Amino acid sequence: MARVATAEREKQARVKLAESESLAADKMLEAAAKYKKDMYAMQLRSLNMMYEISLNGKNLIVFIPTDNKGFSIPTPFGVAGIEKFASDAQKKQKPQG
Repeated sequence: MARVATAEREKQARVKLAESESLAADKMLEAAAKYKKDMYAMQLRSLNMMYEISLNGKNLIVFIPTDNKGFSIPTPFGVAGIEKFASDAQKKQKPQG
């Protein structure tokens, strides 16, 4: 009997966790849609993430200069993608012939 009760509690806990994960994923999709519509909101979010990372004082944030126009603060790689950044950098290094 005790094993049945334990198994039932475990089942309920797993179902609740799955429901929570699904709800969190839905909320993340909503947020992503908002950030996609407004680059300034995305920029503010990335600044907030950098602030949160820096709170414990044991992290290192490296800013890489880019030719990004329109913002006075660095753009995280996630906005354009590191692949685009790397390909743009390679194009600049190739001599124009």
